[in-house]
Amino acid sequence: MAKIKALILPTPASLGYRMPAEWEPHAATWIAWPHNRTDWPGKFTTVLWAYAEIVRNLARVERVNILVNDESAEINARAVLVIANVLPKTAFEPASPSGNVSFWRIPTNRSWLRDTGPSFVKRDARGKEAKAALGAVSWRFNAWAKYNDWKRDVHVSGAVAGFTRALTWQPEIEVRGKPWPVVLEGGSIEVNGRGGYPSYTPWYTMHLGWLAGLRGRDDEALTLFTTPVIYLWFDGFAKRWKEGNAMGAAR
Repeated sequence: MAKIKALILPTPASLGYRMPAEWEPHAATWIAWPHNRTDWPGKFTTVLWAYAEIVRNLARVERVNILVNDESAEINARAVLVIANVLPKTAFEPASPSGNVSFWRIPTNRSWLRDTGPSFVKRDARGKEAKAALGAVSWRFNAWAKYNDWKRDVHVSGAVAGFTRALTWQPEIEVRGKPWPVVLEGGSIEVNGRGGYPSYTPWYTMHLGWLAGLRGRDDEALTLFTTPVIYLWFDGFAKRWKEGNAMGAAR
């Protein structure tokens, strides 16, 4: 079987980039403020306060970058954070100082930024004076092969990467002589900084095509653009969770 050929060269791996583990030191956390009520039927208001607690705890130790759809959405998010005493009372208005919390107007369909956002990769510093370099892998998003409202989310990854000014890749590979954009939901993989641990099940990958065009050869694409792959298969997970998201077990 011929090897998968990356059409975007050089790849992150060839330049010495790797995808760091989530527990490694990092500069900030990116989240998207919730707004799609259909994702939390009957619980939307509660979810807003839960997000406020997430921001409170993160902002104590690092910058929190929050995606909002527009100015009105930013005002609403700020109001919740002020009422929850996460932000000072002077932070109601857009552009007002908000400490470790920043707002970015990037429209989304849903707030699952772990899935729609880029996979950040890093090239470690080399030599005494060299600096570490930040990169971003902007995968194609297909709304979990499930939803029709994805036209905002498909642009989120590239927009976030652009704001960070990271060197960005939009993976495209050649499979059987044809170019394929690589589809990946970011939350479907777990990494430890040295070898990737894909946490989806074979059942879900095969039936929903998160890595379109690869037909079971997703490890080659992940190795090219993020990190070497070590598989941990969770047989039976698809029966318990039809969405097959085993990231908790992978950790």
